[in-house]
Amino acid sequence: MKKAKRGFTLIELMIVVAILGILAAVAIPAFINYMRRAKTSEATINVDRIFEGGVTYFEAEHVERGVSGSILQHCMPTGTGWTPSASASSEKFLSSSVVAEFATNESWKALDFSMGDNFYYQYEYYTTASGGGPASSGDLFYARARGDLDGDGACSLFERAAQVTQSGTIQGSSGIYKMDPLE
Repeated sequence: MKKAKRGFTLIELMIVVAILGILAAVAIPAFINYMRRAKTSEATINVDRIFEGGVTYFEAEHVERGVSGSILQHCMPTGTGWTPSASASSEKFLSSSVVAEFATNESWKALDFSMGDNFYYQYEYYTTASGGGPASSGDLFYARARGDLDGDGACSLFERAAQVTQSGTIQGSSGIYKMDPLE
């Protein structure tokens, strides 16, 4: 008896292709969403770094320049705008393009914040305290990040805030406020 050589039929191959197509249709959007969520970790880590830098600066003593310089307590660095100056986009910002801004900006230096790697978000430290001197009751500061991960023009926002209390201590938000984190 002769054994017949048998292979896959066209129907069997079409079923396999259809199954693979369905799996890809489900997996690709889930993978893209996963990648966006992973990129948001950059914003949360750096907003916390800026916030902690602001709290540390507030709690440290600062001395005015000169022989008769007095000790200043509970100061906040003056506010700084968004960095880098380019608009938000889905492309990474090159850290080399903003190294000078971090190195020369007194607020970023006071907060001990800079970017060593390329990054997706723009960062801001903003305060209502004036002149970098001692903060008054009710003065606020914000650590913020914004970005457009999917390139559609809608930005996400990550923000953490703190306020000087009547007793001269600082009360910070309990976490990071997130608005449209996957945008």
